[in-house]
Amino acid sequence: MTDSRYRSGSYEGAAGRLLEREPPEGYRVEWTRHIAEEKTLNAAESRSCLVFRIGDSFLALPTSLVEVVAEDSAFHTIPQRRNGVPATLANVRGELVICIALSALLDLEASVDDSSASRRIYRRLISCRWHDQRFAFPVDEICGVEQYRVDEIGDVPATLGGSVKNYTRGLITVRERIIGLVNEDLLFNALAQSLL
Repeated sequence: MTDSRYRSGSYEGAAGRLLEREPPEGYRVEWTRHIAEEKTLNAAESRSCLVFRIGDSFLALPTSLVEVVAEDSAFHTIPQRRNGVPATLANVRGELVICIALSALLDLEASVDDSSASRRIYRRLISCRWHDQRFAFPVDEICGVEQYRVDEIGDVPATLGGSVKNYTRGLITVRERIIGLVNEDLLFNALAQSLL
């Protein structure tokens, strides 16, 4: 036997009345003020980043920018390109993506192939989306995804050499390794400019 409350639609009627009622006094004003309020960054807020290595430098980008980490693939030259940062085309899961040599842009030393290493290290290709643009770049090693807190970001020392200093927003330490947090806006603006 079915409960009469269900048969009569009393729950449906109550739900309809609840949704159609007028909001309490001051409700819209309070929420308008809350949404319009400038949000302040919580110093203890946790962020995630993808850590990678180019040469001897460990760098990190926000995970929100990373679309694909793929195997290092064959690169195709871009016809009639003579100036700027070295750029090629890379096949990333069936799509051709502009591939930039970050080692050249950031003035980083190339990695030395150490065949005597105790573990095998594989070069990878990171494909990122920044606004409506997509870029890929080869790295010597993917170290993994790490968490850090905003209040743990250290200043970039004046002694940091090369162009990498210009594209680093700060330093974090993860398991006794110092990692440069890449300023993604500066980096991807530079990558876009290098293609003009």
